[in-house]
Amino acid sequence: MSFFLGLILSITISNFLFGQQSEFPKGGYATFEELREHKPSVDFDFIIRKRDTLEIRNNRGNDYELLSTSGSISKAFIKKRIFAVSNGDSLFINCNRNDLQKGYAYAFLEGKYVVFNSAIPKEEIKQMVNNNGLVFGVIGGAILAFIDIETKLYNHAMLRFPFVLDMSNGAVFYLERYRLLDFLNQKPELKGKYLAETNKDSPDVILDYIKQLNESLLQK
Repeated sequence: MSFFLGLILSITISNFLFGQQSEFPKGGYATFEELREHKPSVDFDFIIRKRDTLEIRNNRGNDYELLSTSGSISKAFIKKRIFAVSNGDSLFINCNRNDLQKGYAYAFLEGKYVVFNSAIPKEEIKQMVNNNGLVFGVIGGAILAFIDIETKLYNHAMLRFPFVLDMSNGAVFYLERYRLLDFLNQKPELKGKYLAETNKDSPDVILDYIKQLNESLLQK
């Protein structure tokens, strides 16, 4: 899947952003197991700050920063020990805990498959530096090939790519068509409907079917 799909997905998530109340109770989740069980172990003593574009371009990382309101929770704990945090309305995933870049990402779709957008993964950053811009990693292909070494990290700090947290096992995947097809094996009728789509790589289509799958898995 090309990086253009990732860019479009960053735009199309606006359809999912508003009017959502998180299914995860308010608080900090130190482990995936706590998140899966909906049992936060850390009291909500946080400010969730949206980072501005200039800050991200200069320092990279994801879109949100978590701060302790009272100062009782250390920055190291926030960076390395918290898996996710909910403010009651929205869930934010600690990307650093999932081998992505530092910072937190807003989970714009919840359910068995939690979907969020992340900056270029750590491994891809290393490859960009070591291989003169060539990237062959989880986000697929040479998506940032031939970018000038001195400017590539700055210019592409705002790129966002869709990832899925599988709530059954804690695995995090880059979201693309073959992954969706694998998920849809649980619902053959829904998979058949998706296979009949004319534009299976459409960001709107992919997200719509993840949403439909989440909803269908909730039905008894």
